[in-house]
Amino acid sequence: MFLKIIKLSARYRLTITAGLFFSLLFVLTNSAALWTVASLMDTVFQSGDAVTAAADPTLSAVETLPSEGTDHVAAAPDSAGAVKASELSTGRSRTADLNEKLKRAVSRYVMAESPLEKLTRLTLIIITLFFLKNLFHYLKGVAFASMELRLIHDLRTQLYAHITRQSMRFLDNRKRGEFISIIINDVLALRRAVNVAYTNMVTEPLSILAIVILLFIISWQFTLYIFIMFPVSALIFWVVGASMRRKGRRSFAQMARITDFLHQMFDGIRLIKALGKEESEIGNFQDKSNRYRDLQFRQTQLSVMSPALSEMIGVITGSVLFLIGGKMVLVDAAMDGEDFLRYIILLFSAFQPIKRITSINVNLQNGFAAGERIFGLLDMPIEDLEHPGAVDVKGLREGLRYENIRFRYEKDEAAWVLNDVSFEIRKGENVALVGASGSGKSTLGDLLLRFYLPDEGRISIDGRDIQDIRADSLRQLIGVVSQDVFLLNDTIRANILYGRPDASEQELRKAASNANALEFIESFEHGWDTVVGDRGVKLSGGQKQRISIARALLQDQDILILDEATSALDNESERMVQESLNTLMEGKTSLIIAHRLSTIQNADRILVLYKGRIICSGSHLRLMEDCPYYETLYQQQLQNGELND
Repeated sequence: MFLKIIKLSARYRLTITAGLFFSLLFVLTNSAALWTVASLMDTVFQSGDAVTAAADPTLSAVETLPSEGTDHVAAAPDSAGAVKASELSTGRSRTADLNEKLKRAVSRYVMAESPLEKLTRLTLIIITLFFLKNLFHYLKGVAFASMELRLIHDLRTQLYAHITRQSMRFLDNRKRGEFISIIINDVLALRRAVNVAYTNMVTEPLSILAIVILLFIISWQFTLYIFIMFPVSALIFWVVGASMRRKGRRSFAQMARITDFLHQMFDGIRLIKALGKEESEIGNFQDKSNRYRDLQFRQTQLSVMSPALSEMIGVITGSVLFLIGGKMVLVDAAMDGEDFLRYIILLFSAFQPIKRITSINVNLQNGFAAGERIFGLLDMPIEDLEHPGAVDVKGLREGLRYENIRFRYEKDEAAWVLNDVSFEIRKGENVALVGASGSGKSTLGDLLLRFYLPDEGRISIDGRDIQDIRADSLRQLIGVVSQDVFLLNDTIRANILYGRPDASEQELRKAASNANALEFIESFEHGWDTVVGDRGVKLSGGQKQRISIARALLQDQDILILDEATSALDNESERMVQESLNTLMEGKTSLIIAHRLSTIQNADRILVLYKGRIICSGSHLRLMEDCPYYETLYQQQLQNGELND
């Protein structure tokens, strides 16, 4: 998962390189500042002669480095450049020699006649180093923040595009709330993981590495003790991290359930209130929220414990090392007091980056859990609904044909939604589909729009399989007016222009007029700029439908699908909408999916579906004579008052 995150961010390599460069400079200046501060006691309070001896190469503790095999070295008195007596007989190790050089370098820069002047110089050096350290910290933070925000923006766009391009079959089998949760919550968690991965996972390990190098320079024997407890610490953090990742996955899954629940409840709020189910649904939400709270609490317990555990391990390690180091100074004379003081200061300065690394683990584990869901979704293939080499088409010349169509929504379903359906619609012809609910009427419209692919058979336009037509071109041919009108929470103008935003004001008004919508639009206080509310809640059913028809009129497609466009309206609204539909259908090739038989009596041809098959075909009068099933449907609607002829 970590490699996937790194691979995802590879496109921002220039910004990352800049961030890494500033991180390196930050580590170097931070290490230099620590070394300088650690030299404070010895530099300020040593005698003037000692300072001079440390700073002047002619008076330094070691006149020349010993050649290979030399076993005698000239030594100065014990001072900042002093050499331990135990090293004089065996020759100086490379790390000890480097340690002395670093100490002499600090002493040289602060050398002065008086202690106050030395203190002033040391203060200026420390201020400069800390200024540079914080400047580089700011620059690397800005670089990584820029990369992180661009990456998350691109990832959210990629997720939205991937979901939008999926087939309806894919979308039907998944919850919208899960998609929303992944795009919002999971990506946010991944953002935090990316942030710490680059901002802290680079800087903190480098800082620790730099400190460890300095510790090795002071005493490599002493530093070896640090690694004794490292495997134990690593095992503890691995166990805690694995547990946090598991709980993170469960938390994200539960948040997806909550998001989906909220989506459904807000969509159905009118029904909930109408049935008096408010308290019941509040209880349902509380149960789901309680589950999420419990998961988050267990995850929080681990995340709170992790830094404390890290600090305790660090303190135990430091205390043990303090004891060992004290023995090396007091008993073994393997280290002088100045080096021991510097060692302890550097050692304890490493605890803070170590503690931050453990907090990194919390965010990383949450990010990895979120990343599994994000990349799991992105790795799902998009069903190919289009043949290679598909072409654009312009206009309908002859008509469209359904040939031996068989279809079911799930491959393992026993019953076919459509079973061997064949018919033709010639250009300019209005063909209506009638039948009981579930007979497959709307499915035929969805197949024409290529929301789904038939399991068998094919649909063609002017003899060309619709899979050989590019999706954009196909849908430019087809306009849809359905019972479930979708309106943006935007102005009336924006909703009508949604399919054709470049239309002129004259074309816009003409479309609204032909849809019988102009009068009620201009009666509103804000007219065309009236915001219709979520899903058009501020408009009546008839008004929403006429806005939808105006939108279709403005697009002026050759083929129309009218999917029970008047079934949810009262008689007066239906009359006005039907007039608008008649205007819309003039000169068009129409597939009319109808519930009310009164709306399709003037259709050129009526197809009667029963359990996925066409059982009758003809005009209204002929079907009343020759198709008992159609006559039964008609009589039922007549008795129920659904016919207004």
